[in-house]
Amino acid sequence: MTRITSLNYALGVKVNIIMTIYRIHPDRMNYQLLSISSDEVISKLGKSYPFHIDPTPKPYSSIWKPLEVSFYDSTLGKKKTKLPDINIDHGRFFLNEAGYNVLSTLIESDGKFYPCLLVSKAVLFSML
Repeated sequence: MTRITSLNYALGVKVNIIMTIYRIHPDRMNYQLLSISSDEVISKLGKSYPFHIDPTPKPYSSIWKPLEVSFYDSTLGKKKTKLPDINIDHGRFFLNEAGYNVLSTLIESDGKFYPCLLVSKAVLFSML
């Protein structure tokens, strides 16, 4: 969706800003979904940073330790094995290398990328 927003500044100058808004939804029928355990988040980041339940933006660079994440099949009987290149959880991107390579230059100024672990492989990046 593209939206034009007009802003009026104090000196009477009117500025039109064109914004593109994207919505990302998981494709539950064809891909597995991301899972992060509460115990993992609390043990690595501490109780002050429950990012898996609190979407409030906070600085994580001083406390970040790579989180072990997993994926699961949310549909019965499909036996999906594909993992998504992009996943969202509580407003945070989780990207594999392909997703990172495509989106990093577009969104790197909007946050930081932190490594996550999938089955003990450093393959996911999280933009918080």
